[in-house]
This record gives sequence, structure tokens and C-alpha cells, in this order.
Amino acid sequence: MLKIDPWNIIWTVVNLLFLYWIFKKFLFDRVMGVINQRDEMIQKQFSEAKKSQDDAESLKSDYKKKLESAKTQADQIILDARERAEAEQEKALERTRQEADSMLEKAKADIASEQEKATKAAEAEIAKLAILAARKIVKTGEANDTGSSNNAIVLYRLAVERRDVEEAQRVYFVTEKLAQTLANPLIPLTKKYDIIEKVYGFESEPKLITSFIKEMVKLGYAAEMNEIFEAYYRYWDEKNHIIRAELISAEAATDEEANDAKALLQSKYPEYEISLTQKVDETLLGGYVIKTLNTEYDRSYEGKLRELERKLTRR
Repeated sequence: MLKIDPWNIIWTVVNLLFLYWIFKKFLFDRVMGVINQRDEMIQKQFSEAKKSQDDAESLKSDYKKKLESAKTQADQIILDARERAEAEQEKALERTRQEADSMLEKAKADIASEQEKATKAAEAEIAKLAILAARKIVKTGEANDTGSSNNAIVLYRLAVERRDVEEAQRVYFVTEKLAQTLANPLIPLTKKYDIIEKVYGFESEPKLITSFIKEMVKLGYAAEMNEIFEAYYRYWDEKNHIIRAELISAEAATDEEANDAKALLQSKYPEYEISLTQKVDETLLGGYVIKTLNTEYDRSYEGKLRELERKLTRR
């Protein structure tokens, strides 16, 4: 049977405790100190490494940001430079276009001015020749009348519009002073021509009419211009188969009276167009009177009474 000696156990425990104290005193504390120092060093190195890594990441992030910013700035600089270059190019092109347009407009204006001068000179010469030719035709073929009638025929043969002749007449007699000045024999012809150019020299007035009036003034017909214009209207109506008549009544004519008057004139002049104007004459007792250039048709009460009186007188 195994015998246990208590003192051996006690000495063994004491030895173990002593050895533990020895190891702890001289070995364990130093080892643990070394281990702790090593651990602290490792932790410190780890922290430093972590900090370095964080710093590196931060630097890398800053670098990326700066790189992107630099790239953005570079792109913006390039874009701005390109836009400035394009703007300068557009300005240069616009200046060039403006200068070219200005030169073209000036050239056009110069050409137009020269053409206008040439046209005016040509028109004046043509107008003069046309007047002389028309007068020659009148003298050789239609010279039954003289003075106003012949000159009216000359004006008609110039083939200008009637409305232009009407406007020329209106301007001619807009003041008495103009007609009197052009008819005054003491005023030089060149001065009269200057006045006519100023009065009739606007673009809407045909050059033929201006030349015609100059020719009439030159030939001494300035005082007869109204008769010439009126003779022109009569000749124009005749050539265009128009009868102009005036319906005169005691009060505004009714549609029936106007239609009757037109029917009467149409029966007398079947080949002509009837142009009827109306006039009120309160001295008439009733009915109406129709007046044409050469004929009068009396349908008034007074006219009927006179007709009845003539019939009774014949009896």
C-alpha cells in the first residue's frame, strides 16, 4: 500500500512556491515586462502604421481631388480659351462681313445713283423726243383744232395714266402763284424749269408729264394749261368711249330717276359707257336735268312747261 509522507508533500509545495517566487521575481516579471514592452511597441507600430496608412489615404484622396480639380481647371481653361478664340473669330468675321456689306451697299448706292442719273437723263431725252413726235403726228394727222386741243392730244399720245394727269393739274393750280409765275414772260425760262423740277421732281410723278409741262411753258402755253388739261379729259373720254353726264335735280335724285337718266343716255349713246354724277339745284321745282358735254336733256317741271308752251304756240 502506498504510503504518503506529509512532510514530503509540504516540502514539495514549499519548493514549488519558492521556485514560483524565484521565477516570478527574476523571470516572469522580466518576461512579462518584455512581452508588455513588445506588445506596446507592436501596438505603437500598428498605430503608427495605421496613422501612416490614414495619412497616405488622406494624401491620396487630396491628390485625387487636386488632380481632378486641376483637370477640371485645365478643361475649363481650354474651354474658355476656345470660346474666346471662337468669339474673337466671330467678331473678326462679323467685322469683315460688315465691312464687306458696307462696301457692297456703297457700291450699290453709287451704281444706283449713276443709274438714276443716267435714267433721268434718258427719260428727259425720251420725253422730249416723245413730245416732239406727238406734236408732229398732231400737225400732220389731227390738226383740225389748234392750241389747247392739239396740246391735249399730244399729252394723250404720251400714254401716261389719267390719274397722273389729274394729279399734275391739281399740283399746277394748288396756288395761283405757281401758274402766274410760269406764265410770266419776265421770268427766265431756266428759272421756270427749276421751279417745275422742284414741284414735279418727286419719284411718283412721271418724267413725261414734267417734260410736257416744261415744253408747254417753253412754247408759251403756260396760261392755257387748265384748258389743255380739260381738253385732255374730253379727248381721253372720247377715245375710251365714255360719256360723262351730270344729273341735276331739286333734291337728291332717287334710284329710279338715276336709272331712268342712265337708260336715256344709253339709248342715245349705245356704244359708250355712262358715267353719271349728281347735283342738287334747289331752284328747280321738280324733275331733273341731264347735262352732257354738248347736250342737255330737260326733264324738269320747268322744261315740261316750256315744251308745253312751245306746242301751244305752234298751234
